[in-house]
Amino acid sequence: MRVALLLCAGLAAALPRRRPKLSLRGGSAAPPVSLPTVAEAEAAHAWTGADCVQRFAARPDAGLSEAEVTRRREVSGRNVLVQAAKRTQWQMLLDQFDDRLVQILVGVAVLSAVLGMLDAEDPTAWVDPVVISLILVSNAAVGVWQESSADGALAALEKLQPARCCVRRNSAWDGEVQASELVPGDVVYLRVGDKVPADCRLLQLKTSAFSTDEAALTGESVTTSKDLEVVSDEKAPLADRSNTVFAGTVVTRGHATGVVVATGMATQIGRVQAGVDAARADREKTPLAKKLDEFGSQLTLVIGGICAATFAASVPRFGSPVFGGNKLKGAAHYAKGAVALGVAAIPEGLPAVITLCLSLGTRRMAARRVVVRRLPSVETLGCTSVICSDKTGTLTTNAMTVVSLLIPASGAFDELEVTGGSYDPTDGDVRGFEERNGCADVRLLQCASVCALCNDAQLARDEDSGEFVRVGEPTECALRVLAEKLGPPPFPKPAGYEQAGTWQRAALSWRHAFDRKATLEFDRGRKSMSTVCTRGDRTCLYVKGAPDSVIARCTRVRREDGSIVPLDEALRSALVDKVHAMASRPLRCLALATKDVTAWEDVERGGPAAHEAFESDLILEGVAGIRDPPRPEAKRAIARCKSAGVRVFMITGDSKETAVAIGKELGILESDERAWEGNAFFADDSAEAEGRRKDLLAPSAGDGVFCRTAPADKQRIIKLLADAHGDVTAMTGDGVNDAPALQQASIGVAMGIAGTEVAKQAVLTRRPVKLLQGDASRRRCAREPFTPSTRRGSATAPVRRRT
Repeated sequence: MRVALLLCAGLAAALPRRRPKLSLRGGSAAPPVSLPTVAEAEAAHAWTGADCVQRFAARPDAGLSEAEVTRRREVSGRNVLVQAAKRTQWQMLLDQFDDRLVQILVGVAVLSAVLGMLDAEDPTAWVDPVVISLILVSNAAVGVWQESSADGALAALEKLQPARCCVRRNSAWDGEVQASELVPGDVVYLRVGDKVPADCRLLQLKTSAFSTDEAALTGESVTTSKDLEVVSDEKAPLADRSNTVFAGTVVTRGHATGVVVATGMATQIGRVQAGVDAARADREKTPLAKKLDEFGSQLTLVIGGICAATFAASVPRFGSPVFGGNKLKGAAHYAKGAVALGVAAIPEGLPAVITLCLSLGTRRMAARRVVVRRLPSVETLGCTSVICSDKTGTLTTNAMTVVSLLIPASGAFDELEVTGGSYDPTDGDVRGFEERNGCADVRLLQCASVCALCNDAQLARDEDSGEFVRVGEPTECALRVLAEKLGPPPFPKPAGYEQAGTWQRAALSWRHAFDRKATLEFDRGRKSMSTVCTRGDRTCLYVKGAPDSVIARCTRVRREDGSIVPLDEALRSALVDKVHAMASRPLRCLALATKDVTAWEDVERGGPAAHEAFESDLILEGVAGIRDPPRPEAKRAIARCKSAGVRVFMITGDSKETAVAIGKELGILESDERAWEGNAFFADDSAEAEGRRKDLLAPSAGDGVFCRTAPADKQRIIKLLADAHGDVTAMTGDGVNDAPALQQASIGVAMGIAGTEVAKQAVLTRRPVKLLQGDASRRRCAREPFTPSTRRGSATAPVRRRT
């Protein structure tokens, strides 16, 4: 609960609780209006577009005047992220002395210096205090420098926001408005490629389809289609708010207008920043630091007692003739002896030895391509009792991949397995067609034609790393990769075919053989997209879309010999059963269909009804099953963690069906009972419900899966595990939505290559570890104890939990 209070306090400090009434300009004096509060605006997705316009006093036709924008900015502030007050250099310096051993050394140095002043005749009296002081100053300087250089989370979040945006102002669209100058009630224009400048409720779709990429914020593996329909649940997860776009996300398809409902720290990305600040303020010492404090306290009592006893035993000798009968001089002499005894007993070299041992650990981890940002994280990682991991991009590849292809057969349908787990076309193949000769089969040739021609995505290859990246929609890129795995079509080879890489020859051949004449964009009503392409005298329509919609418009099916037969009720029923089985795994299914057409010239100018009529009487070619597959090494790594006594929780923003399926496949879940949705898990704030939550997360209860979680939910889960049961938590993630949890955990593990810069920077101010490549086995390797029996590269290296 503490982190929830800190999060609320951070938001309350950065945001007004209630916006005062504003008077609006018009032809005549308008009555005062009261803009929604931050809490009220959070439910803007549950309002109609007209309600949003009315409540925010927006003017979609004319926009706000400059005077009105100025007045609103005085209330809501600028549209920028605000970081909590930074700690001063003096505060950082004082923190370096918040260690029992260091405090003992400070006390010894001060006492030695006082005694040295009393015994000015001894030239070596100042050696001990000077040496100890130099050690303390050097240690403090390094600590301050390390902490000062680790403050980049805000800068990384700010990079997600655009510099300029297109806004309706003074009855005209202005595309050069600074995004930081937006205010609630502004009407913005969004188009493909734009970064969303603020949280907006959509008012009008200018194209038939509009979608955004929210993967880093919500954990969704695919882009999110948007519409104007009201979402009735006021507390719906971010991924379910289909009429709202969020600051920092990217428009991947279409054009739309929307009214700004939240700016600055009131946006969802601003709440992420507030969560990071709250977690940073809720720091706890590492297990090693706690043990050293305990050891220092015991050492203080023991050494202090011995020194006091030694000094007390010397009291009768204070007036010895050696000191000329001067008891004060004798007391000073024996006091120096007692202090010298204490200095000798204090292990001044212990901090250096600990640093050396931890440094050796970082070298071993570096050999496994794991960068350690702070030395204490080495020991903390060894004490980890619970690992909480994000799903998308961490346990999975974050690359939508076709893993199954359903094609017609004699009186039934055959399901072909497709291997591979990335956007690399050379990674895997279609089982049974390993030689990339799939297009020799007429059914697969037609499937490949739809994948290649009804597609706007492209593949790109990084020349430096050799990694393949998508340009366009993830699902379309998955179909593009499938077309390459099926091989080039049996057409004449175009110019440059031999020089092209094997990963792009099929696309090159299809583009050369066909000319695209028209495109019917995806529409949420008909749930499909199609293209009209010609080759010679033949014109064909290529369609892909949701199986329930496309199959309903299919009347024929292509058999293995190329003949076309009616899709009767028996075949249709068998097909629907197969598709339902694929969807339950769960796979995202796309139906592929074609038909020959003649009159198509005016089809693009028609509306949705005309497009749906044009996409009728189709020939079903196949159904592709797509998913974001688990990393090959993830299941093995999780099994080894569990055998070492480390519990594993998967925390994702994805749907429950997908999360449960991945959890069972990786060995995290055995039944659906250990899977919870974030908003439902924390819906009840009563003490009784909190007790039930603690019982569900008890060590004896085992592992679990959380889905549909917001960034604040992930943070609360980490906090609950640590506070309720004393677990040492490790959080692994790569997205913006993981940043608060990475900051809250005892140790944060950020993905080095695939991860967002926000996730990497979030761990810099905690006990951070950064993976240079997103490999689950490297997280398992980082948990192995530092023993001679653990050999790098050994498949049988033991994993034991450290105590």
